[in-house]
Amino acid sequence: MFEWWNILWGWFLGLGNELKVTIIVSIFAGIGGSIFGISKAIAWKIGSGNSPAPQSQDVPTSAVDKLLAGQQDRHDKNLNKLHKKLAKLKTASAGEQNSLKAEIAELQRREANPDAALEDAQKLIESLKAALAREGNAEAGDDLDKATQALNDGDTEAAQKFFQTIKDNKALDVQASARASFALGEIAEQDVRWGDAFTHYQEASRLKPCFAHLIRAQKMALHLANYPAAESLGQDALTCAEQEFGKESEQYGNCLNDLALLLMVTGKFTEAEPLMRQAIKVAQKTLGEGNPNYGATLNSLAQLLKSTGRFEEAEPLYRQALEIMRQTLGEDHPDFATSLNNLAGLLESTGRLEKAEPLYRQALEIMRQTLGEDHPDFATSLNNLAGLLENTGRFEEAEPMYRQALENAQLALGEKHRAMTDFG
Repeated sequence: MFEWWNILWGWFLGLGNELKVTIIVSIFAGIGGSIFGISKAIAWKIGSGNSPAPQSQDVPTSAVDKLLAGQQDRHDKNLNKLHKKLAKLKTASAGEQNSLKAEIAELQRREANPDAALEDAQKLIESLKAALAREGNAEAGDDLDKATQALNDGDTEAAQKFFQTIKDNKALDVQASARASFALGEIAEQDVRWGDAFTHYQEASRLKPCFAHLIRAQKMALHLANYPAAESLGQDALTCAEQEFGKESEQYGNCLNDLALLLMVTGKFTEAEPLMRQAIKVAQKTLGEGNPNYGATLNSLAQLLKSTGRFEEAEPLYRQALEIMRQTLGEDHPDFATSLNNLAGLLESTGRLEKAEPLYRQALEIMRQTLGEDHPDFATSLNNLAGLLENTGRFEEAEPMYRQALENAQLALGEKHRAMTDFG
């Protein structure tokens, strides 16, 4: 996921700053197995692997079963958090609103996809159990046993207290403090307390600057719309990726692309382009040209070229990315629909409206079938088609589409969100 949102770059440039925050969060949110590209969320895979959870002698139920059994409890907690954040949003300062809206969007994403939320929760449990095991040699005792048992039950509170104790008691042990800070960041991130998560990850990065710590801190900086911090952390992560994995590694390519996307978002196209072209070369070597994530890197560069008015350079890249998505994912995949939307947008920008319309309509139907009409990407596709219909004078056809897109966006963002003016 994602963590979670495939938005056309041309459309993105016209949005209000608050909605841009939501989209940036989506771009950089973690979805296991994905790397590179604005049309696919970037992977942030930190963890301990997929080894099965140990069984308890007294309660012979796996951690997965217990997490499943507690699904209603997690649902209730998510709704409670959501209601509290929505209430807080009404009185929040301008600086707090962006982060709150991003947190609200994350909670809504979890409610919309409980299976993915369960998988994320299980990954956290496994990561924390591995972290507890690493500290076990030095921190044996009842607190460790209680924390481990609580994790088997899907409860992170005891682990949070345990890691906080390590951090408080081992201020002079830099490595232990860094590990504890990172674990506290993981817990806060899963709990959708992104301000706290950023503080913990940033502390872990300060104590032990490494790829794993830095990219998680960068992710949280993006959630908080702290672009200067995100850029600085991204530069440091790139250096660490080179040192730890080499310049021809997926990790290094990830960092190149992450940083390039961030520079694009902040309007630094001249700085972003060489990084993006380098990321494409790395993806070509590490993934191969028949990989959808390689296609996503081509799409990212095409978006940059289109944004800087170089349509003739952008078009073949869009078409190549579209064909890669067709061959690797099939024509019933939302990423294929995103590629259709991207190419259609370029065709529309260059006056080829008759060629753009069937692509927009095909993308819209794929989004309807795969994501549903309540998904923001469906609203985006609907808005795109409505815009083309308006440009060709078919106002009666365009109006109901604009209204449906607006209604969808209102449900996701709220009627008073200033970005609502970008729909319709």
